[in-house]
Amino acid sequence: MNPLPCVSILSLALGCDAILSMPHTAWAMASPTTSAQTSTGASELVRHLSQFPAAIDGRIKSDTGQLMPQEQQREAIYMRLRALGTAAIPALQRGMADPDVQVRRNVALYLGLEGGNYAKHAPEPLELLPFLPHLVVALRDDDERVKALAAQALEHVGPEAVIAQRAIDQIDVKPASREDQ
Repeated sequence: MNPLPCVSILSLALGCDAILSMPHTAWAMASPTTSAQTSTGASELVRHLSQFPAAIDGRIKSDTGQLMPQEQQREAIYMRLRALGTAAIPALQRGMADPDVQVRRNVALYLGLEGGNYAKHAPEPLELLPFLPHLVVALRDDDERVKALAAQALEHVGPEAVIAQRAIDQIDVKPASREDQ
């Protein structure tokens, strides 16, 4: 019998919104630490990214002073992916090649934001070197938004990204329209 990961069991019992709104420390305590289950949990989180537009909504709710609910959910997923550390790398790498364009867009967006450490989910920026080949391939994606977000993420790779410069020079990235997001 192949046991369901704890994240899935919790999701079934509490609903996805309840899991995503849990503090990451509670989620980590509720989650098993086996590598197979951690990998499955990371894959689930990456799949959840498809629900978001590929642009951050910076608006603040006037009555609460907090981010919009959808951005709070995105933030929760980002924090959990960062908490998984290197265990999330394979799921994020697969996400860069996912058939669902919204997954590819949102993984590239995540890599750019965390690679630049803009949200400060960790003391240091996310190390993007493990994603370098995936980001370079994404520069040739059929979707313009994926290309643009991959190029932005490549800015945070460091000197190793020099190998990507040739690929970047060969593409024509057009600004994304609102419908692309």
